[in-house]
Amino acid sequence: MLDTDTKRRIGRRGDHLEMHLTHGGRTRRALGWNMGAACDALGRAGSCGAAFTCRISNFSGKPEVELHIKDLWIGRYGDAAAAKEFG
Repeated sequence: MLDTDTKRRIGRRGDHLEMHLTHGGRTRRALGWNMGAACDALGRAGSCGAAFTCRISNFSGKPEVELHIKDLWIGRYGDAAAAKEFG
């Protein structure tokens, strides 16, 4: 499940996506390189699916698990309207 309140474009030109993914009561920071264009569609869809790899990041000064998004499905699985908007 996507926490849509914390999605935003990052990078000098807004090319990348930063958001927080929540599943099973745990929330993790997730980064989508070259996925900044998905930011607006995510806000309207309210949910997504994601394939990702896990990395240890020291960006905040302490080690934490960070998700690197490899693929993103906007909307619920099988939601044709959301898939047309970003795909």
